[in-house]
Amino acid sequence: MNTPPETRRGSLPRLNDSLTLRFPHLDGLRGLAVLLVLVGHYSIYIPDVAQLLPPIAKTGVWLFFILSSFLLTRQMILALATPPLVEKTARYFARRALRILPLYYTTLALLLILPKFADNMFGGRGFSLSKHAFLLYPEGIFWAISVEFEYYVAIPILALIFLKLRCVNRFLGPLLGIGLVLLAAQAYIISWIKIGFPVNYPHVTNYAHFFLLGSALAIFFLYRSLLPVFADSVASLLFCLGILLQAFILPYSFRDAALNSIRFPIEWWHWLAQHPRQMISCSAIVMGVLYSKRIGRFFSNSLLRFFGKISFSLYCLHILPAAYFSHWTVPLTPLGATCAFFALSVVLSLFTFSYIERPCMNLIRGPEQAVASLSETSTTTPCETHIAQATV
Repeated sequence: MNTPPETRRGSLPRLNDSLTLRFPHLDGLRGLAVLLVLVGHYSIYIPDVAQLLPPIAKTGVWLFFILSSFLLTRQMILALATPPLVEKTARYFARRALRILPLYYTTLALLLILPKFADNMFGGRGFSLSKHAFLLYPEGIFWAISVEFEYYVAIPILALIFLKLRCVNRFLGPLLGIGLVLLAAQAYIISWIKIGFPVNYPHVTNYAHFFLLGSALAIFFLYRSLLPVFADSVASLLFCLGILLQAFILPYSFRDAALNSIRFPIEWWHWLAQHPRQMISCSAIVMGVLYSKRIGRFFSNSLLRFFGKISFSLYCLHILPAAYFSHWTVPLTPLGATCAFFALSVVLSLFTFSYIERPCMNLIRGPEQAVASLSETSTTTPCETHIAQATV
């Protein structure tokens, strides 16, 4: 009896195996990323470290970008390998909207309710409701949400291109991954050239290099059995390389103000010195966590995974207690105020995750659930069977 192509050694995971779409160690890495954001943003309000710790928040955001594009690109490749493509694409966009928008608009509503909070958050520049309601270059912590939303449009397109290339030749898939890496380098150059120009282009072009690297990692992940030398020790070295690069990157961030007072504009130096290294560093960290069993076990611990589960709620809501404990008189010591900030942020985020974020997401089945039900009842075409033979 012949073994189905999708179950042979060196093939894609079975499309009806929803567990293959879950990465608990990446959930833990997402938890670490949101903690970096919390530490960086809260430190803005602490005079002693206000010039040192805020750049750490950007590292957390870059990790978010790469993780999101990696996970969503891989999910869409698996989901779109079988019809109906239009229904699955529509479900993808609806699920993204239900994941982001209800909690996002809840946070915007709180901005209007809490007295003086918008002024504190946006530095007195004023709060434009229409600008933020339609994600038109929102300010404060919300800029990253509009950037991700813009890249969401590209992910199904990349998945379909990959699948079409697989129909022609199974080895054209890795070429697309290499092309995305080269495009990421080009996207960085374009974003650097446009610094200082009026904002008249999609917001995501400034940060497309991070997203493109995440999508490239998703494609390479499907071919991981072709890299037998990529052992646990190599992945661990990659992770250490990423951490080491971060140690070199952050001092440049700390010196931005001093360099600006001499001859370098802060933004020019920020992009030229940090972004290429951040691209390499964050990609190496993600690959290390993804491939190394030892590092993966550490990031699979329940505490980091808990923070990863509520990471979007934490990202949206942590700024509320941060502003409260910094701009209003609180009868607490600095250590007590810090502990209260983290505790209140977690409590608020857990509440909104349980009653807003998760219920909204459950209104539409995810890709892994849709693939599971479809693969049990549908018959794949020869081209789709050929797609399923991508080595892993």
